[in-house]
Amino acid sequence: MSHDTLAPVIPSFSALNATGGVHAIPGAPGLPLGNVELPPKRSAVHSIRPVDTNGRVIDKAVLTALDWRPGDLLSWRINGGLIVITRPGYGRRGVTKHGHLSLPAAVRRGAHISIHDRVLLAADPEQSLLVVYPAHVLDEILARRFAEGADA
Repeated sequence: MSHDTLAPVIPSFSALNATGGVHAIPGAPGLPLGNVELPPKRSAVHSIRPVDTNGRVIDKAVLTALDWRPGDLLSWRINGGLIVITRPGYGRRGVTKHGHLSLPAAVRRGAHISIHDRVLLAADPEQSLLVVYPAHVLDEILARRFAEGADA
């Protein structure tokens, strides 16, 4: 009896044609095909990385997506607790000769980032923009989202 119940749901291997396609199973109604929407194309690149003892953040995928190369100088500003980094820069630091992101001590202090803290790097290659989210800012964002979810 269970075989008869499952037959319309589970296709038989004998229903496969020579090319591997599935033929209609006799007596089984076809399922309607839904409309599948493609997700919006995103160009943003994200990564969570620690700040090393020299104030560097090592993530070549983000810097490659931004087309930032060793020796590039960057500009930093702190906005709402986030570090916003752009190129071209006017500072003395930027991308190290090894291709790592160097965050100046004054910028790290201004954003309350300590050595070994993990940060979220959010890159927008179309704008040549990188935003560094310190852990405490991520905690605030997540706490708000969790509260919104609990209220729903």
